[in-house]
Amino acid sequence: MTNLYKRIKYYLTEMSTEKSIIQFKVIDKLEIITEHLLKCLLIQNKTDTLEHWCNEIYGFLNNIPRMKGNNKYPNDKLIYSWIIGWIDDDLLEWINSDISMINSKYSMDTSNCNKQSLNDCILEYYKWLSLKLSQNGKINNEEVRQQISTLINKYNKENTKPKVGV
Repeated sequence: MTNLYKRIKYYLTEMSTEKSIIQFKVIDKLEIITEHLLKCLLIQNKTDTLEHWCNEIYGFLNNIPRMKGNNKYPNDKLIYSWIIGWIDDDLLEWINSDISMINSKYSMDTSNCNKQSLNDCILEYYKWLSLKLSQNGKINNEEVRQQISTLINKYNKENTKPKVGV
């Protein structure tokens, strides 16, 4: 190795972040992202705030640093495992709690919302986010908006399907 190569490798390694710190950064934002995703899915743009919520979701977690040791971004499976490991048991509880908050704050009747569909849409967002962050360490605001729009369309289709066995 040349001296220059060693210095560059040392510099890049020093600029990397410990895996546990990256994991904390990701899981620290999950509850607030989930709350805002629920607002997007349930209220959509009835209060003209969808763009605001999309911007906030983007701002909460739009980049991820490289890991110390290999100077690479965590792969999508690792990021998603952090997310699932943290929210798996709590997600439906968060959904119920946030639905109650949305009902009272926005005077909405969400009694007939499909909680399983909400759960699936949120997990789909996190799977998408994990993949995007693993590829180049960041996402842009327009990608977040497009993904949320896709999820809203999916949620709306799920809620207009006739109920089986009713």
